[in-house]
Amino acid sequence: MAGANVTIAGLSQETLDKTAAVIHAAVSGSQVLAVCTDVRDPKATEAAVQATLERFGRLDVLFPMRASREAQVRANFATADLGDKDPGRWWNTFEVGVRGVYDTVRASLPALEKTSGRIMVISSSGAQLRVPYASDYTTSKHPVNRLVEFIALEHPKLTVFALHPVALRMQMAEETSVGFPDDLHFDPPQP
Repeated sequence: MAGANVTIAGLSQETLDKTAAVIHAAVSGSQVLAVCTDVRDPKATEAAVQATLERFGRLDVLFPMRASREAQVRANFATADLGDKDPGRWWNTFEVGVRGVYDTVRASLPALEKTSGRIMVISSSGAQLRVPYASDYTTSKHPVNRLVEFIALEHPKLTVFALHPVALRMQMAEETSVGFPDDLHFDPPQP
């Protein structure tokens, strides 16, 4: 992985800058492009892909991983049943997690076709779990998994798959772990 060229995109420039510093420290000779973007805006997603191509000249691997970190959304995730959830916040999960993946993949397809690239969509074991108060999150993972099947079908030059990690002990998971089964294993937190 030495010398990797990486683009990272997200809402918080501060978080992107910290992440870029971690990548630089971990990967000798890496170049990191940090693009502040909102995946709910297709034009912004297209601009992020274009910035990648302008900076690095090619796109080989795409990891569309989406999460909504807004405090109110996280609170809504773990505390309200389907009938009590704010409809706008419930649907925002789909805008970020489904449409964001779709728009990112769609914008990246021409460049990935040129390199016979790979798309590795980060899904979730949540698609297979029934987690109380998490109907928005867990339900949104089903269309993502199905989308991956159609990308592979319609773009056979590409290697396309969804990664379904078990629940990861990340800040978001720890803050919203209400209702997870007792036997659900978490990866240990990273330092």
